[in-house]
Amino acid sequence: MFEVEGIDQASPAGIADQGLQHLAIYTDDMAAACLRFTEAGGVLLSDAHPLANAEDGPNNRGVYGRAPWGMLIELIHTPDGVKYPADCVLPRWKPALTN
Repeated sequence: MFEVEGIDQASPAGIADQGLQHLAIYTDDMAAACLRFTEAGGVLLSDAHPLANAEDGPNNRGVYGRAPWGMLIELIHTPDGVKYPADCVLPRWKPALTN
């Protein structure tokens, strides 16, 4: 057994200590976004899956991927909307649909 003395040990870093944790990108077409992501060199960490909690909805989906430079990117699709606190004074921003 070894015992180390006199070394200041920091607590393990938490997710907030890492800086930007991930970037979420909204898509109207999850299949096309996943294809473009992988064609650009990204790696999806799973198949697109149903969302939970405030983002739960029958057609809502999300998936995380790792970009070629290592950053986590979330692709998100919420056509059924999200549950937002009624007492919140600010609206939740959502991109406008384009035709």
